[in-house]
Amino acid sequence: MAVPMMQNCRPAEIAFTIMRNAGVGASELRRTRLRDVDLDSTPPTYHVAGDATRFDVVPRLIPLNADAQAAFRRAIERANGIGVRYREQFLFPFRVGHGHYDPSRPASKSWLRHQTKVLRERTGIKHLNPQVWRHQLCAEMLEQGVPTENVIGVLGRVSENMLETYKHTRLRAKQEALGMARANIIAFPGQRSAL
Repeated sequence: MAVPMMQNCRPAEIAFTIMRNAGVGASELRRTRLRDVDLDSTPPTYHVAGDATRFDVVPRLIPLNADAQAAFRRAIERANGIGVRYREQFLFPFRVGHGHYDPSRPASKSWLRHQTKVLRERTGIKHLNPQVWRHQLCAEMLEQGVPTENVIGVLGRVSENMLETYKHTRLRAKQEALGMARANIIAFPGQRSAL
C-alpha cells in the first residue's frame, strides 16, 4: 500500500512507503546502503544489515512487494540524482546543506521529523510517527493469520507487548468473522439460534 504523496516531501513519501510495506524502522532505513537493495533478484529483496552499535536492529532479508519495490526504485533514482554512486554509499545520505549531501554518511537521526510533522498536520492524526507504519503492518499480518515467527522475521525485533496488543486485534477480527457467519446460518427446528 502506497502512502499518499506529499508535496515537497518526496524523501518522506518514499521512506514511509518502504516502512509501511517492508516493516522497517526509520533508524534501519536511514542506514541503508545501495548494496542492501537488490531489485534484480527473484523476489526483489532488501537486506537490513546488523549494526553493532544498536541492539534493536536485527539483520534480516525482506522480500519486497510491488509498492516497496517501486518506492526503493524511486529512492535509488533520487539518491543517484543527489550524488550517490557507489554500492557502499547511503541510500538516504546526510544533508550537509540545502541541496548538498554527503553520501558517505547516513541521514541524521531526525531526518523524518519535519516531514512527519507535515503529515500530521495534513491528516489530522496527532499520534502519527514513523513507527505507526510498522505497527499497522504487524496488525495486518496477524489479522491475516500470519504466524508470529514470520511477523518477527519481517519486522525484526518486536516487543512482546506489541505482539500481544495486535494478537488481541486478531482475536477480535476472528470473533467478528464468526459473528457474521453466525448471522447467516439457519437454525434447526427447535433451536433458538443457529449456534
